[in-house]
Amino acid sequence: MRFGRQPPLPEWVYNGIILGLKGGEENTFSRMENAIQKGVPVAAVWSEDWVGLRVTSFGKRLFWDWKWSKKRYPHLDKKIQELRDRNIRFMSYLNPYLCNDGSLFPIAKEKGYFALDNKGDVALVDFGEFYCGVVDFTNPEACEWFKQEIIQKNCLDLGISGWMADFGEYLPTENIYLKNGVDAKLMHNAWPTLWAKINAQAIAEAGKTDDVTFFMRAGYSGVQKYCPLLWAGDQSVDFSRHDGLNTVICAALSSGLMGNAYHHSDIGGYTSLFNNRRTKELSRFARFESG
Repeated sequence: MRFGRQPPLPEWVYNGIILGLKGGEENTFSRMENAIQKGVPVAAVWSEDWVGLRVTSFGKRLFWDWKWSKKRYPHLDKKIQELRDRNIRFMSYLNPYLCNDGSLFPIAKEKGYFALDNKGDVALVDFGEFYCGVVDFTNPEACEWFKQEIIQKNCLDLGISGWMADFGEYLPTENIYLKNGVDAKLMHNAWPTLWAKINAQAIAEAGKTDDVTFFMRAGYSGVQKYCPLLWAGDQSVDFSRHDGLNTVICAALSSGLMGNAYHHSDIGGYTSLFNNRRTKELSRFARFESG
């Protein structure tokens, strides 16, 4: 294939549904147990908030410092092992940014692993009342650090079996300078593939390609070689023409034509802003979905 052959999914994903649940340890796993008691076969639990939260005027947001929040999930290491003993996996969330009030930011800054602005300082990106540095994936040393210290140490060594590798499409194009000297406008579309490559290599170098997976919402030429699974994005919780659940079919067909064989979406949609709420019809299919 021109773009590379997509990696197969691990066998455990076929054992049942992947439940997107969050809200801390007690809430997450009690809802999982409720689903199981009602006869739902569960292959994995995906908990975005394993890293903790911050509160903004926009609502609760994840704390973008990619390590286990022992405050929010105090017994996560033991729970992951207990789940695995029951043939259920635990999945988490990552993206290629580090918040400037987290513990990983000063380490990456000192080592020179961030993209810079025109003053030679770390280029900070405003994500809505918090700021993040862009890990520079054109810097080979930054790539190795992210793979080893974040993916392998903070995820794989904890027993995490997969994650959402989010935000590959958000490389800024103004006032940002990369290690390879290429204009950010030109690197912008290539970024999802670099991001996918780092995730795939980290898993492969740990010898876990057949057992660990990840999914992305961004892509570009060549991403097929690295990304095992594409997610359709933030559909509205309705059947509206341009962003409702019906658009998932178009997205799946389009990505499939480009060699992305594996594709999925949230059961009942995701976006419920501006008083948009799930219909009763959708709610029947989304009662175990975290929303």
